[in-house]
Amino acid sequence: MFKSQALARTTAQQPVAAWDDVVTAGVTALLDPDTARAWALALLRPLREERLRRLLRAYLAHNGHRARTADELGIHRNTLQQRLHEAETALGRSLEDPQLRAELWLALDLAEHPGRPAAASGHGATDPVHRAEETRNDSAER
Repeated sequence: MFKSQALARTTAQQPVAAWDDVVTAGVTALLDPDTARAWALALLRPLREERLRRLLRAYLAHNGHRARTADELGIHRNTLQQRLHEAETALGRSLEDPQLRAELWLALDLAEHPGRPAAASGHGATDPVHRAEETRNDSAER
């Protein structure tokens, strides 16, 4: 797969592709789009309610900082805690697990933007801090 991506970046004028050029789009760019989307949807399937997905997006964007997440969502910290517990119960896994957090971050992005690698739109779209700032700025403008 990496070879096909590298070859896709070559031309007659530029017959060589650098590894850095292949991986700059992020880890999801290295995955087969259909397989990656199927994986993402399977991971997120237990989170049937959009409010839980939105909550996890904010929670992950704030690197697990509950007060900032609650402020962004406009809910009390106790309500946030209850909803995080609801998400953990649905997933059958703890949000304290960094592996799950990484998987959810990628899965949420893949589910929201099918056919586009998670990092395709630049650092701001995938960087949790910048993404949260963009969300806050968008909300303030409305």
